[in-house]
Amino acid sequence: MKASILTIGTEICIGQIVNSNAATIGAKLTQLGISVIANSSIPDNLPQIVPEIRRLGDSSDLLIITGGLGPTQDDITKTALCQFFECEMIFEDSVYQTIDYLFKSKGKTVTERNRAQAYIPAKAVALPNLSGTAPGLLFESNGKMIVALPGVPYEMEYIYENSLKAKIKSVLENSKSEIELHKTIRTYGIFESYLADLIGNSEDIPNLSGLAYLPSANGVRLRLTVQSRDFVSAEIKINEAIAYLELRIGKYIQSYDESPMIERISKLLIMSGKTVALAESCTAGLLGGELTRLAGSSSFFLGGFMTYSNDSKAKLLGIDSAIIDEHGAVSEEVAELMAKNVRVIFKSDIGISITGIAGPDGGTDSKPVGTVWFGLASQERVLSFKQIFPGNRDAIRNRAVFYALNMLNNLLLEK
Repeated sequence: MKASILTIGTEICIGQIVNSNAATIGAKLTQLGISVIANSSIPDNLPQIVPEIRRLGDSSDLLIITGGLGPTQDDITKTALCQFFECEMIFEDSVYQTIDYLFKSKGKTVTERNRAQAYIPAKAVALPNLSGTAPGLLFESNGKMIVALPGVPYEMEYIYENSLKAKIKSVLENSKSEIELHKTIRTYGIFESYLADLIGNSEDIPNLSGLAYLPSANGVRLRLTVQSRDFVSAEIKINEAIAYLELRIGKYIQSYDESPMIERISKLLIMSGKTVALAESCTAGLLGGELTRLAGSSSFFLGGFMTYSNDSKAKLLGIDSAIIDEHGAVSEEVAELMAKNVRVIFKSDIGISITGIAGPDGGTDSKPVGTVWFGLASQERVLSFKQIFPGNRDAIRNRAVFYALNMLNNLLLEK
């Protein structure tokens, strides 16, 4: 099944808000094995909307539209759909009853403007919305579906999860369309071009219908795509492709999903029962903030120090000032002592340190801006790592946090 997404709203086209609805819908359709072939955004302009519905509808089995279903003058999606399907508006009592219920639950009376939202195109089936006043609209014609959903994200998701998803799945089960399955491999520590050289020609990867490289400041994601008759055979195909890639880039693979690294690290720490303490300098608590972002972090995060100055490194971590004077605060020696001492102070299993030059000032020829030393201490050993990160101050600090998380992730996995 092929699907397209149309987002209607001038505020999206001019960059006033981010189009999160398209990302959400695209991800949800992909989970069902549907191939999303187009994603379009247009302003609240009737002469543009109708031709765009026709264009996307002609090439898709499913078109999902969001936006323009509200009670104000600029909400014109229903009018556009009436023009497209050549039908009139009719009053749908079930929709009005829902609107009336929502208003009464807040001690208010339905306004005429909101009552007008109970009028829907005659050829549409209303999809209930108990989280807002705009119903979803479902049209079926010539074996195709066109669906209009509210632009408010939580309302759109409510209708999708409670009405639309089951309808789409039912259509899929009764069709003979192939499903499309995607899998993400996260890599770290290698440039995109080097990764591509190691992988070689994507056509040599068994079963794969698509391979995409998605580089970012925190590594390169690989998106693998296979097509098959069902999810079972698709999983078999994609696992064979992954096995092929593991032989070539295995040491750079960080994970096999889209979940944030901190989510995986938190699970690993909780499962292992290990604890962590931190000593941060240039990142000034950013790593601690990331480690405690998820609930349950108190079971593994014991605490830490934000030792931004040389004096605080000496007073809080017990590092000899002579060592700092000799080697500098941004050095292998100081990074190792920071990690080692913070582990001892907090009696944690693991100690992590970050000390660097985030800029824009403070760099030298031997230690340019972006130089960061990391320390990693456990009961068995103390390790240190040096990186020189590109970018501005925020980019350097964020990259340092990600590197430290990856360092911890590898330790927990013993990579």
